[in-house]
Amino acid sequence: MHKRVIGIFTGVCILALTGCNADKVELEAVYITPYEREQYETAVVECVDVNPNLSIQLSPAEKHLVTYNPPKAEMEVDKVFVREGDFVKPGDVLITFKSGDIEDKVVEYREELELQQLLIEHYENMMLLNTELDFREDIELLKKDMEITKLYIAEESAKMDEYTIRAEQAGVVEEVSELMKMQKVNPSDRLISLIYNNGEYRATISDDYPFEVGKVYEGVYNDDNYEVTLISEEVTENGNRNLTFKAVNHNSIMRVNFLHLTIEKGEISDALLVNKKAVTELKGKYYAFTLNESGFKQGVEVEVGEEIGDKILIKSGLKAGDRVVVNQ
Repeated sequence: MHKRVIGIFTGVCILALTGCNADKVELEAVYITPYEREQYETAVVECVDVNPNLSIQLSPAEKHLVTYNPPKAEMEVDKVFVREGDFVKPGDVLITFKSGDIEDKVVEYREELELQQLLIEHYENMMLLNTELDFREDIELLKKDMEITKLYIAEESAKMDEYTIRAEQAGVVEEVSELMKMQKVNPSDRLISLIYNNGEYRATISDDYPFEVGKVYEGVYNDDNYEVTLISEEVTENGNRNLTFKAVNHNSIMRVNFLHLTIEKGEISDALLVNKKAVTELKGKYYAFTLNESGFKQGVEVEVGEEIGDKILIKSGLKAGDRVVVNQ
């Protein structure tokens, strides 16, 4: 932001004469500018003690979308167990479909199994109370019947699996289709979409903070805390660092879109800070513009550190008390 201060303009009127009684001709005025100088909005480089933090956003290293469709034609949705944004673990039930008499059979067989077990316990208790009674043959027959009942339950339960959709991995529900409000759905209908990742998160930074491979760091999303371990670090040709982290307990992460790391770097004494609007980046280098005694600006290359609020740390190129231009 700047304002122009314009010097006093002088108008010169030139007369053209022809003969003694010639008509007077007035030419166009010429304006002369004695000087022109700009006034800039400025900020002063401060020298203070600071406790900077390093904030990093971690993005999934691998991210893919998986959709779930009805396994059969003309299925009727019984219940939807998730909403958009919900986190799911492997094996969590997403949708169940109405299965007719299959579920009734499972309930019937389980009740029969429970009665068989109670009858065995009854025979055993009677034998304890009266040693002359012998129900061992009846108990053996009941145990065989129980094994057969369990086979029936397993068979019907396997059929029930065809009427249940479960999550394959840990992920977040991206979409729940309105199609499930219809009476019937078909295999071509996309009912639920989940976003999955492999638990690895990456970030590229230019900061020189000494991260350690194998060390556990605390990531944050909203008010939830998560632990991540640094598993690799690579330095790029331009000097940036590619960091890869692995979630310590991936299945417990409530959001997989991104995480934040905030690292306390420790106190820096006599740090140079300036309004970050006074620093300009150009082709990977940073510049600031100082003002000389005459009020004209001069560009200088600076080395910068992390941003602290609305200010930025200056490592070299400026000194305390320098006045620099803001918003060139």
